[in-house]
Amino acid sequence: MKKVIITGATSGIGYALAKEFHSRGYIVGITGRREKRLLQLAEELGHERVFIQTLDVTARDVHEKLDSLADAMDGVDIFVANAGVGYVTRTLDLAKDRHIIDVNVTGFVATVCWAAQKFTEQKHGHIVGISSVASTFYSGVTAAYNASKAFVCSYLMGIRLMFKTQKLPVFVTEVRPGFVESEMVEGQKGMFWVAKTSVAAYQMVEAVERKKKVVYITSRWRIVAWLGTMAGWFNKGL
Repeated sequence: MKKVIITGATSGIGYALAKEFHSRGYIVGITGRREKRLLQLAEELGHERVFIQTLDVTARDVHEKLDSLADAMDGVDIFVANAGVGYVTRTLDLAKDRHIIDVNVTGFVATVCWAAQKFTEQKHGHIVGISSVASTFYSGVTAAYNASKAFVCSYLMGIRLMFKTQKLPVFVTEVRPGFVESEMVEGQKGMFWVAKTSVAAYQMVEAVERKKKVVYITSRWRIVAWLGTMAGWFNKGL
């Protein structure tokens, strides 16, 4: 029975991923800052094959808490680095931008490094990083968010190359969602092709089980990513 740990499982994609993995028979470790939400999710799943760990990916004790969770689960095979935040800002806001970088970059690196070390020691594993279609272009209203997701994209490619060079059977999957129902997009204008979290989670887990390197959720967002990349080339003079 495979075991998966998911960060940011208290809402949105992480919440749906926990339910999808659990429905397929996985042992699921769920983490997040809001213990009440974790308990609610565990209740939904019937408390069977579910382990809970409150976790702030920006805190200093992140590795100790992940160690504790993995020990309780008697190991881990798949690690999903999902925790993330984003804001729409039409003027620069240092506090919000710093929070995005703290969670989406520093917190992401902290958790992925933990997983990489764990999987290197046990000589197998699968790291899944939730990036975004936003990683492929830049925006005047989500500058820090897009930049943080571009970091995630580049970092995961580097980690994948590292494991390949070391000839270790550790797989790396980068997930690039478009708009998915979540607290992050709720109430925002201009949303289109908004996928239901259950649909997005199903497609993500399918991609993980097939060990895909990069997957767009849903697949039509690949078109937007291509257009964004082309626009980037044309706007290099900005």
